[in-house]
Order: sequence, then structure tokens, then C-alpha cells
Amino acid sequence: MRIIDDKLYSEIDRELEENSKENNFYNKRTAGEELRLLSEVTGNKHYKNNEKCKVDNFLSPYIGKYIDGKNWEIFTTGLEHIIFNR
Repeated sequence: MRIIDDKLYSEIDRELEENSKENNFYNKRTAGEELRLLSEVTGNKHYKNNEKCKVDNFLSPYIGKYIDGKNWEIFTTGLEHIIFNR
């Protein structure tokens, strides 16, 4: 049994991200890097053309995913790794 389901977790995480220092961290860490299509970076054609990332040296390009200029996947993927062992 899961303590928290994926959808609820995602919504809680989104709220935390918008009020965190993730924006500053992301911008500082990826300074000078261009947004690139996730489909091209990963070779996974299932990503849509509006799904972009800054590659940096993240463990996965998805961690550098850029979402609407105020949300990223850094915090999300970190929590998923800890909570769900993904």
C-alpha cells in the first residue's frame, strides 16, 4: 500500500516547487545552456515538441526538463527517487 499516490504527490510537489528556490538553482546550474527537445536528447520520440530541457550534467536529461518557466523536474525526480525508489 502506498502512503501517497502519484497524482496527489505530483500536486503537492508542484506547489512546493513554485514556492522553493528551485528556480534559482536551475538557472544558475544551467546558465549558458540552450533549451533542447527531450525527444532529441533522449532518443525517445514519445516526448512532444513542447517538452524541452537543459541537459547540464544531471543524471537524466528529464531532470533538466523546463516546464513553463516556473516549474522544473529537479525537485520532483529527487522526491520520486527517495519516496518511490524510481
